Amino acid sequence: MLATIVYSLTADQINLHDSCAKRGKNGGIFFCNGCQRTLCFKHVNEHRDEIEKQFEDLVNQKNQIENDISIRDDSQYLFNEIEQWKRENIEQIKKIAKQDLRKLNDESKEILLKNCQELKENLCLLKESEDSSEIKLIKLSNKLNSLKKQINSFELVESSNSIFVEVEKKKEMKFFK
Repeated sequence: MLATIVYSLTADQINLHDSCAKRGKNGGIFFCNGCQRTLCFKHVNEHRDEIEKQFEDLVNQKNQIENDISIRDDSQYLFNEIEQWKRENIEQIKKIAKQDLRKLNDESKEILLKNCQELKENLCLLKESEDSSEIKLIKLSNKLNSLKKQINSFELVESSNSIFVEVEKKKEMKFFK
């Protein structure tokens, strides 16, 4: 437990004119090295009891902390925090992915529409020129088939929980040179 409190007196320290820190009257004959106060005989034991009480309070607080640590189970709290973080981030990722997929879809449609418009213009020019040859028709037919393949090569598939992009050949969808 608590070591015995040593009250030391030297001949120079004994002065019956020193006042007791507890009662404020002359008669203090013991000097406490810890608190640097002079005490009378009557109050030395009381002072020692106070110090022992403070020590016991510290021991009790330390024991309470140990008890709190031993019964504390942060695993569920941490698990819940991780799950919350995961849900928030998955939702954010889904939102960003959906936006990016829509952007990709819109850009792909734009390219396909542009390529379709170019094919339409080439067909109109060929018809107006009345210079259609089998070679030109084959080239335009190949371009049309290529456009069909490009349309089929990109498909946005949405299900209830996720979005998939199926791309057979995802390179730049430039069609005409």
